[in-house]
Amino acid sequence: TIDKTGDRCTGSAELIVTPVPSPSPSPTPAPGQPVITGFTGLPAPTPPAQCISGSPAGDGITLNWSGRSFQGFFWVDISIRPFSEVQSSGDFFHKRVDSTTETTSANLANFEHFTRPGERLQFELGKEYFVRVFNGTAQADGTIISGVHSTVRSFRIPAACPSPSPTPT
Repeated sequence: TIDKTGDRCTGSAELIVTPVPSPSPSPTPAPGQPVITGFTGLPAPTPPAQCISGSPAGDGITLNWSGRSFQGFFWVDISIRPFSEVQSSGDFFHKRVDSTTETTSANLANFEHFTRPGERLQFELGKEYFVRVFNGTAQADGTIISGVHSTVRSFRIPAACPSPSPTPT
């Protein structure tokens, strides 16, 4: 109940607390499923602005993962939108990484568009990128023949720092 007297309100109310479910743990990977273990070489933002100077190049960024390849190679996919939004259209970039080892890494340069051969990925400042690793084979339309994708991880390229203002003379 609330009573208003002049410009003041007095009274009492019942607080109802709704429990918030805790996030579910990461699922246990399937046997041989690639597991992305991290990134190295991401451009470090400059505090306090949290920005970078220059353009990032994928050859300076390394993706690391573990898992087994069923065909002697992996495919690494990168998208600027979640894969749930681009899988059916094939609007993402990919790169074949030859490897028969359990732990592998690849630099993020020279990714080609999945459906538009010859179109290369150019990293943009201030964008988030989604990455996954695939350890099998698929048909040209993306239908999986064998193998499985890793869970998706993302990283962000920091925004560009503003150019310094010229000093008046």
